[in-house]
Amino acid sequence: MDREIALPAHFPRRLIAFLVDKQRIPFTDILAAVDLPPEAMMQVDALLDQDRYQKIVRYGIQRIGRDTLGLEFGENLHLSDLGLLGYAASAQPTIREAIQLFSDHYEGISRLSRIALEGGEDVFIRVFLEPDLPDDMARFLVQSIVAAIMHNLVRLGIPSSPAMRAHFHYERPNDLKGYRRLPGEVLFSDQYAGVYVPAQLLEQTLEVDGGRRWPEGLTLAGNDGAYRNTAEAPEESLAALIRSSFPEVPDVSTAARRLGFSARKLQRELADRSLTYTTLVEDVRMREASSRLMRMDLTIGVIAEQLGFADTASFSRAFRRYTGMSPRDYRKNGPAQEPARNDRFTDC
Repeated sequence: MDREIALPAHFPRRLIAFLVDKQRIPFTDILAAVDLPPEAMMQVDALLDQDRYQKIVRYGIQRIGRDTLGLEFGENLHLSDLGLLGYAASAQPTIREAIQLFSDHYEGISRLSRIALEGGEDVFIRVFLEPDLPDDMARFLVQSIVAAIMHNLVRLGIPSSPAMRAHFHYERPNDLKGYRRLPGEVLFSDQYAGVYVPAQLLEQTLEVDGGRRWPEGLTLAGNDGAYRNTAEAPEESLAALIRSSFPEVPDVSTAARRLGFSARKLQRELADRSLTYTTLVEDVRMREASSRLMRMDLTIGVIAEQLGFADTASFSRAFRRYTGMSPRDYRKNGPAQEPARNDRFTDC
């Protein structure tokens, strides 16, 4: 690939937990095999480079001795593993609306993939991958996403049916054992990867015990699917949304909508905390830059690209203006003092 992507550690952590809990692989063996410091799995906001994630996947495939790791992992991913996004999807009136909500908010969960709904009455949930992924990583991701979609649709109430189809972009493997657990027809060598769901299944209603009341103060915060209490700390939810969106940053209206506010309401909430949207974006971006500069595997140019700067020079100017140091000096000497533009905004 032309660039390395800094990935949220959410899915790598889930994969490691699956390898430990379901495949009985010792945790210490995994950490040693992929040279992963334990603290990377402990920090909520940890980022992993793409190469490290691929090492975990390859090690898992090698240890279990099957190339269907993605199918097995995907089957074990429940909506509850996705925090509020999973809860919100299961609380929709119909399967169609649950799928639409999930598609709208999926991208921030995995920087290497996204999904889109295609079609009209019938829907094809198409899987898109980051270009130029190695074949084994691409196969693992497609398997995981397709299996997770199909098994969770069944958990939501869709019956196992050949009318629902799994589409894989690679050739038919010799061993189909893992694929037979998918609750629908399986097709290979297709132009696209994804899941086809016919209209008669999409309109099925979802019944939730005790009704479908939405807890006051809880909304979907951006794309990361985590619980956020916007009634208490909207700047924390907003910071998470901004971080999950890099290198793009949503405008204030889009950000407000994702947090469940009007733009005016969000700006008023920030003003009450002596903040503006612009300064908050700068705080998040510069603190993220400071963190990534401590990682020697990322060049300054890559960090500039990851955080949405046009070039290294513009990143260097912004970073010096914020910290009083150039990115190169910061990396070499560490911070002279922690940035303190906003005392209320920390650990973001």
